[in-house]
Amino acid sequence: MAKKGYNYFDAFVQMAQYSCEAAEYLVETLHNFDIHEMEERVTGLHEIENAADGKRHEITSHLIHEFITPSTGRIFSAWCSSWTRLWTPLRTF
Repeated sequence: MAKKGYNYFDAFVQMAQYSCEAAEYLVETLHNFDIHEMEERVTGLHEIENAADGKRHEITSHLIHEFITPSTGRIFSAWCSSWTRLWTPLRTF
């Protein structure tokens, strides 16, 4: 029998993988620091961030349509804002 619906577990696993990928990328950047490669490294980090943002929007869209009531929607929106604040310091890198 085929699965029905969106697989939230796999989506959250992928979000965790994006976080690990970004952390590893940042560690690699700092260990092999070269000012001449900095623009390229920042671009690479932004690509990871954009992929994670895309997945977050995908999850949010499914949640809104499947589970979220107006009151819990505000709570989830606050959680999403927290996730965005997590990435903000990396943008200034």
